[in-house]
Amino acid sequence: MLESEPRVEPEPTEPTQRAERATLAQAERAYEAGNFTAVRTLTGSLLSTRDSELGRQAKALRQRVSVDPVALIVLAFALLLFCAIVVIYVL
Repeated sequence: MLESEPRVEPEPTEPTQRAERATLAQAERAYEAGNFTAVRTLTGSLLSTRDSELGRQAKALRQRVSVDPVALIVLAFALLLFCAIVVIYVL
């Protein structure tokens, strides 16, 4: 049997870094335009980049368009309150 050599990931090249930075710039423009779906799509590919600074910026931009956990808690409380009112006063 032939022993296979371990796969070596290619080092990031300048064109790759330029393309990733262009993608981040495009995501920032989409954020400014209010297109949050495009921001999530564009930053998704940048989260696993080798450039830690670029990944951090992409993560920060993605967090700005994510759902606020406090809003989810308030929504759940409002639904529970509504259900309680219906059960007490309607049924």
